[in-house]
Amino acid sequence: MTGAYNQIKEEVEAILVHSQDFPFDVDATKMMEQWEKAKAPFIKLFKGKTYIRSAEPIKVTLSTEQRSRRFNEFISTLDDNGVLSEDFETFLRVNTDGFFENKVVLPYPTYHIPQGAKILKSFKKFLPNQEVTRWA
Repeated sequence: MTGAYNQIKEEVEAILVHSQDFPFDVDATKMMEQWEKAKAPFIKLFKGKTYIRSAEPIKVTLSTEQRSRRFNEFISTLDDNGVLSEDFETFLRVNTDGFFENKVVLPYPTYHIPQGAKILKSFKKFLPNQEVTRWA
């Protein structure tokens, strides 16, 4: 296996441990074998490269309907997990236009959040601790 493949495997394992809050290490060997089998035609086509750099930035855009649906799903997930206060929801809803760009469009003086701040960094003003903020 190549160095790039091993690096990807190690990164996948680290992400799994961190994102799932496992108190133990994981072995992603079988998962990576399935990934390699599924991606074999592409790996062969690109002569063993596991990624290709684009000369131009690639931008993925969502339609207005997709944005609205994903935003509302996010709000619902916060609410379902008991971390959506009235103030937090108001803050998110008045900044819907900047949500996908991670920019505060309208300042929220009650919590000392200025216009132009990063929305994600503002989460800590509304959530009880760093663990919940990282999850959200």
